[in-house]
Amino acid sequence: MRSVQGYRPFMRWKGSVVDSVVGVFLTQSASDSSSSSAFMYLAAKYPNQITTGDHTEHAIDWNAVRTAQHSDISNAIEERGMKNKIAQRIQEFLHRIHDDKTGLIDLEWLRSATAEEARHYFMEVYGLGLKSTECLRLLTLRQRAFPVDRHVCRIAVRLGWVPIKKLPDGVLLHQLKE
Repeated sequence: MRSVQGYRPFMRWKGSVVDSVVGVFLTQSASDSSSSSAFMYLAAKYPNQITTGDHTEHAIDWNAVRTAQHSDISNAIEERGMKNKIAQRIQEFLHRIHDDKTGLIDLEWLRSATAEEARHYFMEVYGLGLKSTECLRLLTLRQRAFPVDRHVCRIAVRLGWVPIKKLPDGVLLHQLKE
């Protein structure tokens, strides 16, 4: 690929874990351009005005998004499609992680969590499935993960890259150690 594209160093995502989770909500079943536009519309409407030394900067004032009228959020992400459903999902998520004592919306602790702790936490978030969880672990937390969708999985099985075996009772594919 380097002979075709030249040297292209990996650009690390500098956003917060919360930015990433909301980004995943906006990306699911949407084109890159519409999901990116939706995120940028939110960033323009709710810019982060707070500078903190202890936390990774959020790209967006998530407290303002959390407390905004549902219609304001859905209108901001209208281009993305499914605006009401996604706006509700975003606000419910932000309400869930909001700390009433400190007023913070912060998931940066996940950067030092184990893979299992991070996977468990993300899988408990409504709207995040295994592939989204693995994308967050890989791209945001820099943990080892290999996110694939059902279509890639099906092709890998058909090509014989993944053996077809019955999993032990109660064990999911991502829980296998080998």
